[in-house]
Amino acid sequence: MSLFKARDWWSTVLGDKEEFDQGCLCLANVDNSGNGQDKIIVGSFMGYLRIFSPHPAKTGDGAQAEDLLLEVDLRDPVLQVEVGKFVSGTEMLHLAVLHSRKLCVYSVSGTLGNVEHGNQYQMKLMYEHNLQRTACNMTYGSFGGIKGRDLICIQSMDGMLMVFEQESYAFGRFLPGFLLPGPLAYSSRTDSFITVSSCRQVESYK
Repeated sequence: MSLFKARDWWSTVLGDKEEFDQGCLCLANVDNSGNGQDKIIVGSFMGYLRIFSPHPAKTGDGAQAEDLLLEVDLRDPVLQVEVGKFVSGTEMLHLAVLHSRKLCVYSVSGTLGNVEHGNQYQMKLMYEHNLQRTACNMTYGSFGGIKGRDLICIQSMDGMLMVFEQESYAFGRFLPGFLLPGPLAYSSRTDSFITVSSCRQVESYK
């Protein structure tokens, strides 16, 4: 007999007939709050981005109104969301949102309000990169062992890896023998990109 069990802690319903992919969700202290509490960031193919700060649900209740910190319509389908040190000159965390033809990096901040109105959260666009190729997914990390900042690598639908060093485009390389885009991850231990090819082989590129 197992000593472990699952129980409902928090849940919410997102929009009406919205669609999501596995890259559309991440957890991070995106607003750099002093308590270090992670927030839930969710983006949808309908273009909506929502940020939640969940609290335990009361019996018979779902999410509370104050759990939703921010909801914005970005007007373009959201393929993936990630949080990292994406802005030069600071080690604060920022939100990267990948669209099919655009990469946007935002700062997320909250302003303390009174009891009646609660806290006010807002997103500010720090920079964006217009993509020459249609994006599929992205990964990020301290490529090349760089300290104190994160770089972003985007995989295009036609097999190019595009590396962005914060506000600047660094370089791009095509994957050899490419047919269809696969998952993409970065290994800090080997400082390499890992993907799965159309031949069902795990490949690592340094």
